[in-house]
Amino acid sequence: MKVQDILTDESKWCKGAFPDIHGQRCLAGAVLDAYSGTPDISYIMNKLRYRFGFERNAISGWNDAPERTFSEVRALIEELDI
Repeated sequence: MKVQDILTDESKWCKGAFPDIHGQRCLAGAVLDAYSGTPDISYIMNKLRYRFGFERNAISGWNDAPERTFSEVRALIEELDI
């Protein structure tokens, strides 16, 4: 399973939750759901950290930015093939 399989449309995505009470996932939460317990988790997280910088919470900060849209999140996960 990939993040692309979890965040299939805007109704599955949210900001600031891992998941929220409605079962929606933020980007980091979807990564954990898709790759937790697999050897790929470190590779995928590092791919995202490299993209956004290695600062603590950089991935969540990008996802949770007020101007962020699902279209941007979806484009990113497709571009990175995660």
